Amino acid sequence: MKFKYLFRRLPFSAAFLIFCLSNCWAWEPTRSDLSEAFLLWATPRAEYSGRPQQEAYELLMADSPAAALELPKFLNTPSGSIRDKILTICENMGAQAVGPAFRPHAGPDSPQIGIVMYCLSRSHDTESLPILLRNLKHPRWQIRSTAALSLGYLGPHSAIADILAALKTETYPLARKSLAFAAGQCCDSAGVTPEILDALIGALDDPYYAVRFNASRALAGLDLPAYRELQARYDNLSDTGRYGALYVLGRTQNLFARPVLEKIAADTGAAPRLRAVALKGLLDQKWAPADTALEDLRAMPVGRGMPTFGHSSAMS
Repeated sequence: MKFKYLFRRLPFSAAFLIFCLSNCWAWEPTRSDLSEAFLLWATPRAEYSGRPQQEAYELLMADSPAAALELPKFLNTPSGSIRDKILTICENMGAQAVGPAFRPHAGPDSPQIGIVMYCLSRSHDTESLPILLRNLKHPRWQIRSTAALSLGYLGPHSAIADILAALKTETYPLARKSLAFAAGQCCDSAGVTPEILDALIGALDDPYYAVRFNASRALAGLDLPAYRELQARYDNLSDTGRYGALYVLGRTQNLFARPVLEKIAADTGAAPRLRAVALKGLLDQKWAPADTALEDLRAMPVGRGMPTFGHSSAMS
């Protein structure tokens, strides 16, 4: 009753102003306003109720340079969902806001260096390239892997030499997997060199299947130069390497690959898995196999497994 009496005595304009201030974000938000807006958007909780999440997001994006400066204070959070939200909003804010806010937190001893690199790369901050390259040599393999993935998201062509050098010396399989992914993102058919082809074709023989798979995806993106090189080297590859080569050739719509796939699919002297992956490539491209008596191969699992054959030089 007291509140009703108060509003009756106030002029209408004053009551309207109080209502607006109590239900809308300030036009010039303070740092605490931005922090609260982020928490509302990232983890809706009862104490932040009263304003919708979308309104909080719009406030953050309206002043993204200032909001980006507030985000690093939440890097220590144990909540994986909050870290995911930090990454998501950095992607949307862009490099001009995220770069200046996060690069100071990318020092060699930073305990949050992993998520910092992700945020910088996902925001396409090209000025962070030296940070990512430096961390390819970090003592912890997890950080090296994160640096490689970040380079893949950033995609700088100038980083390919450093990525391939790291791929040759990396001892941890998950880090090699990330490096193979980065190689595929940082090179293209216009800039392909014999050194790039050597490294990626060599990775088709890696002991870890995910490295072989990422290397095959990288080669598939290099188009005709890679297809010709794989055909020329096919007879000198191990069966593991041949499997990867056939997988790559089966991912192209270029008719250059068709005779190779038909030849291996029909070769009864070849390993059944090699024949099966060649047949899959033909069927995926809707190329009728030259030999139609291949029903025994159609049910054989092929693809992402990228198996080894027991005689790979990389396994010895």
